[in-house]
Amino acid sequence: MPGVLAGVVPPGSNAGAAAVQIARTTPGVASVETFFVSDQPSEANDLEIEAKIKAAFAADPNVMEERASVGVYGGHVVLVGVVENPAKIDEYVADARSVPGVVSVRSYIQLVN
Repeated sequence: MPGVLAGVVPPGSNAGAAAVQIARTTPGVASVETFFVSDQPSEANDLEIEAKIKAAFAADPNVMEERASVGVYGGHVVLVGVVENPAKIDEYVADARSVPGVVSVRSYIQLVN
């Protein structure tokens, strides 16, 4: 499974490249996937969106909240986790997209072998 780095990296900053280099040299990390946004207009708004997504997961009998983690950066949602059924990935993405304020959803949810 790849390592996933997500977050806010201001334009011109070397933070993203440095984080990728650290991840790539970490034992056990086979590959590195990234999702960086250039700014986070409202951290409080992102926390509210995250809470609403987690509530949507908890209310959906087709998904289990503990199988996917959620990060929100400037309204962009990053999902990371593992599932046994490919249809579950679509459920997580649909639940996240249903929340007002979500700009985009990027899924790094993998299938368990």
